[in-house]
Amino acid sequence: MYLGRSIPVKKQREEKPMHSLARGFDPDGLSGPESGIFGLPFSPEESSVILVPAPYEYGCSQGSGCSAAPDKILEQSRYVELLDPYLGKIYQKKIAMDYEPLGGADLDLIAAARPLAEPQIDKAQTSIFRALSQQTTAWLELGKSVGIVGGDHSVSLGSISAHIEKYPQLGVLQIDAHCDLRADLEGLKYSHASVMYHAIEECGLQALSQVGIRAVCEAEADYIAESGDIHVFHDMQLHEFRALGQSWDMICDSIIGTLPDEIYLTVDIDALDPSACSHTGTPVPGGLSYNDLLYLLHKINRSGKRIIGFDLVEVGDHDTDALIAAHLLYQLCGLVSSSSC
Repeated sequence: MYLGRSIPVKKQREEKPMHSLARGFDPDGLSGPESGIFGLPFSPEESSVILVPAPYEYGCSQGSGCSAAPDKILEQSRYVELLDPYLGKIYQKKIAMDYEPLGGADLDLIAAARPLAEPQIDKAQTSIFRALSQQTTAWLELGKSVGIVGGDHSVSLGSISAHIEKYPQLGVLQIDAHCDLRADLEGLKYSHASVMYHAIEECGLQALSQVGIRAVCEAEADYIAESGDIHVFHDMQLHEFRALGQSWDMICDSIIGTLPDEIYLTVDIDALDPSACSHTGTPVPGGLSYNDLLYLLHKINRSGKRIIGFDLVEVGDHDTDALIAAHLLYQLCGLVSSSSC
């Protein structure tokens, strides 16, 4: 099943007056509680970067709450300073959030997913991912760059599907503590632990590079060994490289060397050290620092390769986690390459 195919695309979207461009916008001013993402006044129609909230979670292995993350990140984003020392005036790209979560999918059905029997859960999830694929495709066809704000990692599947439809040769750079290459998790086919497996098997993903991995099951290890297109940079391996004298810059070159020219970036916040994201659903000791991650992403940007879409997932329902995620989200909006700052 290719989630991006055979789905009607909504060509026109109703403009919501509350998000229209305000005259006299002050990027140094305080953001009001009714302002848009990062306090910006732009509508989706006039923006080049569209953020799609995906308030869905099912089966996070330990904690819960990431379905509330899009709203939390929106709130905390209003405290992010808009001038970046490296990327400059990112806000000039015009960034807006599409306030129709999951493409108008049945949110009551989403809320009811946990107690349902497995066939109904799979049906509900398939509907959600198709809605996200349709929503992403609609914006891509209008020339926008799209970022998904999750939600658990399973929501990435719809966006990856839509991006592969437009960019068949893309590769995925997965920043994560987990491989997410299980065929299923305890009978649940489209779990957060299976998203990359289905991106390969159902969406036709050809190249996958994983960075920060520190939790792998035997089935995933076997799957990786059988594949010639999955490059795994284990967290402990990265530390070993450094202990043996390699700089982070050299390690980043090795990672970038595995990537094609067009890159979809999927960031699970649990890739970071848990001290930066203590309320994520499935924390694992170790992990990347925030600055290490930014260095890698900025080096990709300087390499001439293009980040053509992204998602940010598994953020916990906590103000500090959401604030860190909002800062990272602003960077991702600056790096996505459909238009320049």
